[in-house]
Amino acid sequence: MLKEETKKINDRIKFYRNFIKCEADWIKSLQISSAEPGYEKAIGSLPDAATGPLSTRIIPYFTEIAIMALLDTKDPSYFKTIKGYIDWHFNNLNLGETDNITDIPGTLNDFEISSVFISNGRHAIEYISKNDYDSSDAYAALLFSILRMYYDLTGDKDYLVENFENINSVLNGLFFTMSEEHHLTWAKINHKTAYMMDNGEVHEGLGNAIKVYSILEEELVGNEKELAQFNLKRVSNSYTEIKKAIEKYIWSENDQYYFPSMGAEEFNWSTFYADATCQVLAITTGVTADYPGRSEALWEKFNKHYSSDDSSYRWEKINIPGALIWGSMPYAAALVGDYDRVDVYMDAYAMKFQLPEKKHGYPLYSGDAGQVLRAACVMLDYYLRMQNEMTSKE
Repeated sequence: MLKEETKKINDRIKFYRNFIKCEADWIKSLQISSAEPGYEKAIGSLPDAATGPLSTRIIPYFTEIAIMALLDTKDPSYFKTIKGYIDWHFNNLNLGETDNITDIPGTLNDFEISSVFISNGRHAIEYISKNDYDSSDAYAALLFSILRMYYDLTGDKDYLVENFENINSVLNGLFFTMSEEHHLTWAKINHKTAYMMDNGEVHEGLGNAIKVYSILEEELVGNEKELAQFNLKRVSNSYTEIKKAIEKYIWSENDQYYFPSMGAEEFNWSTFYADATCQVLAITTGVTADYPGRSEALWEKFNKHYSSDDSSYRWEKINIPGALIWGSMPYAAALVGDYDRVDVYMDAYAMKFQLPEKKHGYPLYSGDAGQVLRAACVMLDYYLRMQNEMTSKE
């Protein structure tokens, strides 16, 4: 029995190591490494997919999730890709130089792109700003999570110092739609809805911004040090306030779920997006972490509707409402310790997207692949712990 269990653990470790490399290499392959004259600002970006209808768009929100997944691998071979993305993000920030209502300093637009694969990456043929974005708050918040993770792995204080002005600009983009009344963020200036998902990411991003500005405060001098201190206090206070605000305005204490947005009057577990899915994002962004048992309780309710005999769906078999694969589900499952379901999902995913003839085809895109990769990193750590435990028993 012990030998059988050891073999299973060793097989899963091999599986997840191969899985992680496959997904991480695919995400890395999306990055633009060169461009036609006039489109050099595309370099460092990652289109949402390699082929198909999603390969002509760059939505930074999805890219940032994919970059966080590369950071989760802790593999130095991806650091160049990660830094290339951060540089691209900084190089393409809005400057507030037009009359466009969404042209707010520190925000970042979505882009349309055409590209071809070359020997050392992808070459941009055309690169056009959409002059708009899905959400200014989430884009900025996720970048702070990336910056903190990148520093934790590399210890590169100089990079943060060199980009102090850019980092402050991104912070402006994050705070621009934060209400002084309730301390939640609107999705963007012309879409004043405070979504649970976005504010979960802002909550996570502000927590990471505390670390970023703590480093900057230590490294800078003079007026820049004073500004870093000011922003450190600002993000620290806002981190505390947004925790309270989510609990006050979005969490239902009576019914024990998160509404999809502040002011929402109805909730239905059968409404997959965004009622059910925002519970998943509450887990993956750490919103539930301060409340013992809440992650597990929400996950149990989610599975009752999307992975049980009473449901027509089985998310772990990629039988999910709609066309997308929702990589946040295995990631949430891994975080709460629902390892068996994650294993089932990962086997199905590998069959669907990783076999040579599948080639990460539609509807897979970088954001979902990133969430799946993050789940795989958690699973590898889990099986490595199991391996150590088994070794100690021998």
